[in-house]
Amino acid sequence: MLNKAVREREEAAQKAKAAAAEAAAQKQREEKERQAAAAEAELQAKNAEAARKAEEARQKADQKTREKAAAEAEAARAAAEKQAQAAETARKQADAQASQEAACKDQQTRLDAILAKGSEGSGVDDLKSFSASLTCDRLRPVAAAALDRFNAEVAGRAATQPNSYALVRAAQTELIRLGCFNGRPDGALASTQTALKRYLTIIGLPADNLAVTQDSITEMTKHTTQVCPPECQSGETLKGGSCVADATPTETPSRKGRPQERQEKEQARRDKPAKEKQQTRARPSVVGGGVSMTGIGF
Repeated sequence: MLNKAVREREEAAQKAKAAAAEAAAQKQREEKERQAAAAEAELQAKNAEAARKAEEARQKADQKTREKAAAEAEAARAAAEKQAQAAETARKQADAQASQEAACKDQQTRLDAILAKGSEGSGVDDLKSFSASLTCDRLRPVAAAALDRFNAEVAGRAATQPNSYALVRAAQTELIRLGCFNGRPDGALASTQTALKRYLTIIGLPADNLAVTQDSITEMTKHTTQVCPPECQSGETLKGGSCVADATPTETPSRKGRPQERQEKEQARRDKPAKEKQQTRARPSVVGGGVSMTGIGF
């Protein structure tokens, strides 16, 4: 009985020891399983994080790719638009040049017609009107030069017209030189015609036509000496080619005792031969249908 009890105790102890060992082994297995699960979870977490980062990197790369593609597309679009604008600008410039060239050709034709017509008549007005509407730049200096030439031609013709201001002034200058005009060259026609009439009368030409012409001025230039004697004012007497003031009644008699009146008569008598000689020299002679003066001097 004792042995049986001992055996039972031993068996019970062995069973308890086996149970404890089993429990420890179980616990060990569970710990290993826990550690394995934790390691697996950690591995999965790492893998997930790596996958997340990889996805994020991929997405970033895709974003950069998309942005690069968008930038390239925008650059291509801008370049195409710029090229299109340049082409449009070139087209417009070509159209403008073609239009300008057509306008220049048309205006050149009009200018040639005006120049062919010349400065007479409405030539100056036509050229002024044309210049005001001119759009062809290369014709502007041509039109300006032509207008200056037209104006000069008109002025030249006007200057050669009878009684023109230029001819009247030239005639006055000659009449002053010839002693027939006492004024100054001011272009006044009336006083000039008076002097011209005196000049024509003295040289023996008809004085019914008092127009101042280039021919009449040319005729004046042929005289190398004074033609008209001085015109003495009231109270003056022509003596020796000069006007001398008349003596007053109260003047002192001459040193020989003769009265002043007798002295003046004596002086006039002495001057008479010289005057007659001068008038004879100043008398015009008709040679070959023209008038010439021989040795006029006053």
